[in-house]
Amino acid sequence: MERQEVIDVLTKYRRPGIPGYDYHFRNLPSAILEEENVPTLIGVLIDKSLPSIVREHAALALGEIGDRRSVKPLIEALKERRLHRGVAVALGRMKAEEAIEALKELAPRSHAASWALSQLSLGETVGEVMDNLRYGTLRAIHRKMNSLPDPLRKKVQEEIVRQFREALSAGDIHNLRVYVTGLSTFQHHDARKLLAATLDLSWRLMGPLVGLQTEKHCCGCLHVRTLRALKTNPSLDAVPNLVETMTNRYQRHALIALKRLRELNGGGLTDQQIAKIVECNMVLSKPIASESQRTQTIKQLIRFAGDYGEEECRRTLENLRTRHASDPLAQTLEAAIRRINAWHT
Repeated sequence: MERQEVIDVLTKYRRPGIPGYDYHFRNLPSAILEEENVPTLIGVLIDKSLPSIVREHAALALGEIGDRRSVKPLIEALKERRLHRGVAVALGRMKAEEAIEALKELAPRSHAASWALSQLSLGETVGEVMDNLRYGTLRAIHRKMNSLPDPLRKKVQEEIVRQFREALSAGDIHNLRVYVTGLSTFQHHDARKLLAATLDLSWRLMGPLVGLQTEKHCCGCLHVRTLRALKTNPSLDAVPNLVETMTNRYQRHALIALKRLRELNGGGLTDQQIAKIVECNMVLSKPIASESQRTQTIKQLIRFAGDYGEEECRRTLENLRTRHASDPLAQTLEAAIRRINAWHT
């Protein structure tokens, strides 16, 4: 590409509105991410007569291409305040170890530089690892935890639990998401009560109409991540919230809650509780989900009733079968009734 073509592309580029730094490059056109463009992109990066945003986008392109010729000019550009975000992201994407010292100097003033350091090294102390876990996307935490040496990993696990307890007490939602995600990678004797308490806190934060664009105080990320963490640390203390999730609000967390109840062998629910959960979801007038998701969850609930229900569930399912004789759910209802009958004969 000619120099002016490159500048035009970089001028029009808008990075995705995603907070994770490792997604800043996502919408860059493939035509610009060619090795033959590296000299031109370096020229754009160091040209101080061009707008800062264009030069920053050039840095992002260089970071994605990964050519080592760009490391030195990127490190030099890190000194410019208006460029350091994109430049730091580029160096992190390239895993340019030559930039460690410059990034360390910038890290206290720049989250992007801290994130870049986390891509280069997890650190050697518990404190350094904990700092690195907080930067980047939450999905990267599993990989980071699993890459630690065993002795350090054990110390980090204890620190996660300690800080988890403190954050829960303080209602520190941002860091709770980090600790919940970290806790999903290991088992701990204190995890069950911590996760159950976090479920209750996150449920309250989501508001009275979970999943709707009204009266919401958070997106539900903490709640759903806590539901997932219960797979590693199953807790009967969480059953009341799992039932609440299944009974009162029809939303995207319902299937995960049902999986956790299955893993707890029914969660100790009574026949009457299971029947109520099924019936409530069947008659819900304002489902907070798409119709396909609603049908899928109801089918899973009916199967759950067939596996763990008794006489009350059988009566409920038989009544529902009568009302839904021509419904796609009829076969699922019939199969669940047969399982209950087989269990009691």
